[in-house]
Amino acid sequence: MLALRVLEPLRKHVGAPIHVSSGYRSQRLNDAIGGAPTSQHIRGEAVDIWTGAMDAAELHSLIQSVIPEWDQLYLHRGQNFVHVSYRVGNNRKQVLPDKGT
Repeated sequence: MLALRVLEPLRKHVGAPIHVSSGYRSQRLNDAIGGAPTSQHIRGEAVDIWTGAMDAAELHSLIQSVIPEWDQLYLHRGQNFVHVSYRVGNNRKQVLPDKGT
């Protein structure tokens, strides 16, 4: 559903590939990289993305303006990617603080 509701519509708006640097993570991998114990990556509900067509701040803004359904969104300015999640049911449209420089 994440690909159908968020990634594919976003790709159409950007007009360029959306690159996924992190998607589904097993619990073991999530623990090894210091991911949050309740990470949506563990359930396949979250991705960290970037595109060569725009910087992460522009991508972050675009998601808010053109994608009608998403759960959580944050900009990771230091590594130039955006974290976006989608869950079936109640999407909170929660913009989390920028993860730093």
